[in-house]
Amino acid sequence: MDDINNLSRSNKFRKRRKLKRLMILLGLAAIIIIIILISLLIKRNEAEEIVSDKAEEEKTTEENERVEEDAPKEEDVDTFIDYVETTDENVLEAFVGNWEPIGTTQEGEHTTDYVDGSTDRKEIKKAVSLVTEIDEAELQEWRVENGGAQKVISTVSNRNEENIYRVYLSWVDEEGWQVTKVEKLKENDKK
Repeated sequence: MDDINNLSRSNKFRKRRKLKRLMILLGLAAIIIIIILISLLIKRNEAEEIVSDKAEEEKTTEENERVEEDAPKEEDVDTFIDYVETTDENVLEAFVGNWEPIGTTQEGEHTTDYVDGSTDRKEIKKAVSLVTEIDEAELQEWRVENGGAQKVISTVSNRNEENIYRVYLSWVDEEGWQVTKVEKLKENDKK
C-alpha cells in the first residue's frame, strides 16, 4: 500500500512539474507574441510617418513648383518696358513695365510684414532682383517702406553701389508682389 501511495505521490509530483513547465512555456510564448505585436505596431507607425512625411514633402514641392511656374521668367522681365518722365532730380531714368506678380505662398487676407526675413520681404526681394537684374545674393536692401495700401517702395543697390534703384510694388491677392515702376537713382537717398 505504501508503494501505491508513493507511486500516486510521484505521479502527482510529475503532473505538477509538467503543469509548471507548460505554464512557463505558455507564459514565455505569450511574452514573445506580445513583443512581436509591439514591434509590428512600432514599424507600422514608423511606416505611416514616412508616408506622411513623403506626402508633406511632395505637397511642399508641388506648391514650390506652382510658385515657380507662376513667377515671371528672367527673359520676360524687359518685355514691354516704357520709359517715363520724372521730376525727381535724383532719378536718372524711370520706367514701367508689364511685369507679372512674382508668385506667393501666402494665402488669405494679406497684411504686409516688413520684418527682415519674413515671407513678404523674401518675395519683395525676389521681384526687385528680377527687374533690376541684380542677383539676390548681391542685392543690398537699403529700405523697404510703406508706399500706401498694399504697396511698398524698396530702395536697393548692388553691393558696390554702382547701380541704385527705387522699386515700386503692389500686392496682388493670391498672386504676390508685382513691380509697377522702377527708378534708377543718381545717389542713394536712403543710406
